[in-house]
Amino acid sequence: MTTTIEPDNNTTPDPTDADTVTASSSAAQEFPVAEALYRDPKDLVLDDNVRENFTLSDFPDVVASIRANGVKTAIKAYREPDGRLLVFEGQIRLLIALEVGCPSVPVWVEPAPDLTAKDRKVARIIEQINANDHRVPLTDGDRGAGIADMLDLGVSVTRISKALAIPDLDKIRKAGKVGHSRTARSMLDDNQLDLDQAEILAEFDTVGDTAAVQQLQHAPRTTFLYQAHQIRQEREEDRARFAASLPYATSGFAVAIMEPETLGPDAPYLPAEDLVTSGGEAITPELLHENPAGWVVYLETEPDAVLVETATGTVVDPGRVDWTTKNHPESTAAEGLLHADAFERRHPWAPHYYLPANLLDIGEYQRPPIEPPTSVDIDQSEPFEVENDETATDSDSFAPRKSLAVDADDVAEVEDEAARAEREAHVAELQARAEQRRAELEAAAREAKRLQDRHDALTKNFASATGARVDFVRKFAGRTTAPTSAQRFLLETSGVHLIGPDDYKATQNALDWLNVSGWRAGLAETAAKARPGRCTVMLLTLVFAAHEARISKDGWGHKDLITAHYLHYLAELGHNLMPVEQAAAGDVDPNTLDPDD
Repeated sequence: MTTTIEPDNNTTPDPTDADTVTASSSAAQEFPVAEALYRDPKDLVLDDNVRENFTLSDFPDVVASIRANGVKTAIKAYREPDGRLLVFEGQIRLLIALEVGCPSVPVWVEPAPDLTAKDRKVARIIEQINANDHRVPLTDGDRGAGIADMLDLGVSVTRISKALAIPDLDKIRKAGKVGHSRTARSMLDDNQLDLDQAEILAEFDTVGDTAAVQQLQHAPRTTFLYQAHQIRQEREEDRARFAASLPYATSGFAVAIMEPETLGPDAPYLPAEDLVTSGGEAITPELLHENPAGWVVYLETEPDAVLVETATGTVVDPGRVDWTTKNHPESTAAEGLLHADAFERRHPWAPHYYLPANLLDIGEYQRPPIEPPTSVDIDQSEPFEVENDETATDSDSFAPRKSLAVDADDVAEVEDEAARAEREAHVAELQARAEQRRAELEAAAREAKRLQDRHDALTKNFASATGARVDFVRKFAGRTTAPTSAQRFLLETSGVHLIGPDDYKATQNALDWLNVSGWRAGLAETAAKARPGRCTVMLLTLVFAAHEARISKDGWGHKDLITAHYLHYLAELGHNLMPVEQAAAGDVDPNTLDPDD
């Protein structure tokens, strides 16, 4: 029995038009009447297949999916004259269904074609090749979008994992985050980013941080993590500064998000400490809070840290803490004291006040005036007289003579003029010296500020590099096999450099990277179940954490042989050392580092 699709009788095709002839022929094509059935996979018979070289273990994801959800895409079969259902497309699905014990599978059944054995074989081969070659697979980005939609609908990660046969729950979470960003999905599908990098890009895209997205879109893969950590660090600092600035904004101050420029003769801002009131009084914070109009405040962290309660941020006297409990969560603090693990050191925010330079002349503030000298010392012990000028001539005002006594009034007048001239010259000299000294101080201040800014910028760069490096170590900690160089590195670390996993904080970090809970007992339990290669990876992770614990925040500024040994080994494993890390490893002179690199 066949179904025939007739052409539309409302149109009159041109019999000479090739497209019309083709369309008419296609429209008149007869299609077989198919059956959509569910059958026990044991009732189906496999025809020959062009795919011969395979094993079911080559398709673990498909096996897991069918085991969890059954066969969802119908198997195609012919109904032979003897009643057999001969499968010509869906071979792997059928074999997996038999392997995992599916009670039934969907089958699309068509009547066996009325062809010769040769023509049937040709038709089968064409069907099987087309079915496999012309599939359009789902992209990772599309899959992420679907996962994101399910998560938004409240579907649990565990349920999605089972439904999609993706056992890695962390991969599900990452894909869900990527799914919320069209840019991240596109770059993942174009192989410009891997899943981890796409997740980071999506993190900024979903909050509308277009500047970060644009920067990361153009970041090389070798520096992607480093730049991402730089951006995170900047955003975190900006948020903290903004929160600390709110009380000042509420009080009436303008708030600067970048440090105002104060150096140079044409600087647009003047620091409060360089000014006085119109009455010559020093400008204090109390005075400014009484009249904040026109003033700008900028906050930066103080160099000296204070002890604060981690949960509340309350500043605490170090004397109230039992420091013997540090890194010992199971211990109890002495009576009247607090457990050390509940506190941490932080750098508080310090305000700096600035006046716009254009408000100096119209406000009630001024630069401290340069005080002129109150008197000029003149030696008056010698009599005042004019010595004989042997070169004088008759035309001179005074005829030449050996000595000429001067009238007392004339002496006093000349004396006044000389004193005034000397005093003015002295004042001018003092002013010139003051201006020169001010210029020298400003130049010294500019240089000190440049060096401090450079140091701070490089220290921030090193913190970003540390974040990217830890990400590399964390990913390495997930390996199941160790590199062949592991034994050498471990021997050098413990036998030559005497570094071991004996620091509490370092061990805690390592266990976190290894996803091990239960402290050392949990580590022992995990190690007991692990293969030798995995055990070596776990030991490497512990040693890596010990190395990280001893690297100072300004490690870029000085070479350390142990740090160099560690960083060079990470580079051997594939970590890309940033310039600040190269300086810490002794490969680059710290004095040549550019903070903008």
